[in-house]
Amino acid sequence: MKRIYPYLLLIGILLSSCDKNFVEVNTNPYAATSLDPAYLLTNAQYSAMLYTMQYQSPIAQQVITPFGSTLEGGQHNIWYEPGDNSSVWGDLYPGSIKFLTDIIARTKDDPSRSNLYNMARIWRAYCFQVLVDTYGYVPYFDAGQAFLNSSFLPKYDADDVIYDDLLKELSEATAALNPSGTIETVDLFYQGDIAKWKKLGNSLLLRVAMRYTKVNPSKAQQYAAAAISGGLMTSVDDNAKVVCSPSYLSPTAGTWQGTERANYYITKPFIDILQSSGDPRLPVIAVLYEFPANDLGSVGYEDTDPSHQLGMPMGYNDATIVDAPDYPGKTGAAWKFTGQQADPG
Repeated sequence: MKRIYPYLLLIGILLSSCDKNFVEVNTNPYAATSLDPAYLLTNAQYSAMLYTMQYQSPIAQQVITPFGSTLEGGQHNIWYEPGDNSSVWGDLYPGSIKFLTDIIARTKDDPSRSNLYNMARIWRAYCFQVLVDTYGYVPYFDAGQAFLNSSFLPKYDADDVIYDDLLKELSEATAALNPSGTIETVDLFYQGDIAKWKKLGNSLLLRVAMRYTKVNPSKAQQYAAAAISGGLMTSVDDNAKVVCSPSYLSPTAGTWQGTERANYYITKPFIDILQSSGDPRLPVIAVLYEFPANDLGSVGYEDTDPSHQLGMPMGYNDATIVDAPDYPGKTGAAWKFTGQQADPG
């Protein structure tokens, strides 16, 4: 036993010296110690640009791929887990919802950041309407609280309860925006323009109100009237958009500029309605490439004449598309249907 004592003494000395300058040694002197919550808003705005080409766009009958298996997705009302419909959840909860919840917690009691607080409430309401419309019951009141209060198992809330709170949030937040308050210039949508944020808030309020037209017409009318009287988005200048750049890459850039360009097409219903209404966006977004499967340097002639566009019909896959009316055939590996311009200018 006597031989053990020196070793125990040595271990005791080592353990007692382990905490010497522990905090100083383990603190990065160059790390940021504070964060302007406005930069969380830019992240929340950018991360809400969802890549939903495979599932949501076919449901809306805008863009489709004819291929079968897991790529069928929304084109044929087939839900393949986990890939088809998980992108909305996987993008919004760890991205926008987390950032916006943090902003709200940081600015709620700070009058100097009232505009930022209410902008975050408006955009959070938008994100949650997307989530509710996609999934139904979702975590809402407890969402984004893991870091703030260690809420790692958020409860799911009923869709009608969430919708009622969306009405409240949009109404209160839009009304509280103050053009005389702090202007948050890092805002990617409007660079802090409060008048445009009010239009966005009211337009989203109208959108939520319209969901009540069948279940509660009087409530729909009440909030729709309030939204309209408050002022809505009336032109493209009011659009809430992120201008893509090397800093903010478009989530669909690889699809339209890479080899996937030959696999995705604008749908016939979408092309038809753009043609019949003389929509000025058609020659900007739609194109028939001479060699659509080639890289951008060798796609050949680019036909953007609105009258020449031919959308891909719904309900076919790569095997049955040959039976579709007005089937145009293929050029190499790609069909001669209308695609989206890789660089819509």
